[in-house]
Amino acid sequence: MHVYFFGFFMMAFQFAGVVPLTLLLPRLKGLRVTGVFLAEPISNFIGGLACYLTMHATILKPLKTIPEKGNK
Repeated sequence: MHVYFFGFFMMAFQFAGVVPLTLLLPRLKGLRVTGVFLAEPISNFIGGLACYLTMHATILKPLKTIPEKGNK
């Protein structure tokens, strides 16, 4: 259980990222209540994109540079 819950504190950063969106979006182009509800999926998208870009830069690019066994 400790391993599973270890990363949960990091989720607070994503939840905290929703707050500015929740305050801004209702005022943007008259979105009002819809803006409040759009804050969560927008935050999820930004968080997911950040995770993908980080993974791509730190894991996928270095993996592509490792030569295969048959191509020495």
